Amino acid sequence: MTTGMSSMRAGQPRVGDAFGFALLDYLEHGWEARSHFIERADGLLETIDSGVLFTQESDWSVVEAPVGDRAGQRVLDVGAGAGRHALPLQVSGREVVALDVSPGAVEVCRRRGVRDTFTETVFELAGIGPEPFDTFLLCGNNYGLLESLEHGLSFLGALAEVAVPGLR
Repeated sequence: MTTGMSSMRAGQPRVGDAFGFALLDYLEHGWEARSHFIERADGLLETIDSGVLFTQESDWSVVEAPVGDRAGQRVLDVGAGAGRHALPLQVSGREVVALDVSPGAVEVCRRRGVRDTFTETVFELAGIGPEPFDTFLLCGNNYGLLESLEHGLSFLGALAEVAVPGLR
């Protein structure tokens, strides 16, 4: 993946963790670094607004708003990004693990104060056998992590491995 910053501070596009680079850039430079162009390995080119991933709980959408009331005590934020859901849940006294495959995103979570992070997939997390979770968050575009019926079933199976018994 490559990312080119709209302000072109870096000169040449960076190759690697495009999503993480965009989040780190926004964290370090704020509003002036909110627009990034990202090209995926499959050729998809899109613009992302990194600022959206740093919104406060008061700015959550109608769909996201109930998260604070419905989350259990031990939460896995899958595809945590900048930690915009993990942080308020942590502040409310819940145990939250922010999981993301992007090392840059996880670094942003840490810098913003998320205490527990994991830089891998749900499959790797299931492999280490953590204390079980009673809530899973997949907010934003993270349902795309399911990819296909076959992969989605495996993905949900990995979540079931790290869920408290009987979780629905």
